[in-house]
Amino acid sequence: MTGDGGAPEKSRIFGIFNHPIRGKIVELLAEKGPLTYTDLRREMGLGVGTLYYHLSILGDLVSQGRDKRYSLSDLGMASNRFLKSGSDNVESSKIEDSKLTPLLTLSSGLPLIRILNDRPSLHLIWAAAIVVVGGISSGLAGLTPRLFFFLEGNPNPLGSFVTFVFGWISLFAILGVGTRFGFNTKGGDLSLLAGTAFSFAPMTLFSLIWLGDVSFGFGITSIINGWAARILFFILQAWSLSILVSVIKISKNLQTSRAVLLVLAIAYINATLLLVG
Repeated sequence: MTGDGGAPEKSRIFGIFNHPIRGKIVELLAEKGPLTYTDLRREMGLGVGTLYYHLSILGDLVSQGRDKRYSLSDLGMASNRFLKSGSDNVESSKIEDSKLTPLLTLSSGLPLIRILNDRPSLHLIWAAAIVVVGGISSGLAGLTPRLFFFLEGNPNPLGSFVTFVFGWISLFAILGVGTRFGFNTKGGDLSLLAGTAFSFAPMTLFSLIWLGDVSFGFGITSIINGWAARILFFILQAWSLSILVSVIKISKNLQTSRAVLLVLAIAYINATLLLVG
């Protein structure tokens, strides 16, 4: 983080750290870390939502190990040293990795994913419910699911349901293999399983909207020859992929850039299979 080109990154790091709560979290992790979520709450005296929010703002500056303990990432430690010393010693390659953090914090539900990661077995039933509702609603709406795509027309509602559920399991399996052999990550499988289901929430919402349009004639699918529905779909699809980035990043403790790479690969494979099929 040197020269004029590093000025925006300096400002961003200062903006993240320049808050009494986040500054205290960084200080605690630097001096006493790794710490559990309970340790942080006890030391900080904060509510659940407040602490998760500030951990999400810290983003890639903080990492969570397989034992669920929080610690400063390499980027966090370098940034902390930079701010304390006033020297330009933060590696630009590490700063680059967290450029997407502010956007992901707003669009991908990082606080929710962190909560999910702490208690994945507790939230798995809700995650599965998202997939079940998505499968049922897409079948009733006459849509054929193709992972993060939908095709119009389906005479077999049961087939849509099975395809939607199969898409969830397949996505989990592909990401599990990809993270294991691509980045040598272990553990976090239950969190990944629940998280991939949550990434389908926007797609489930779209199928419910489409079902409502088919059932009650809202007119969404016919506005400007269906452009309203197409725009809505691509917005929700982007949201799903954004959530998936957070799921991979948190459950497998990967850098944002690597999580994005995996999601781009999934999107490419999905689009290719759609065209081939």
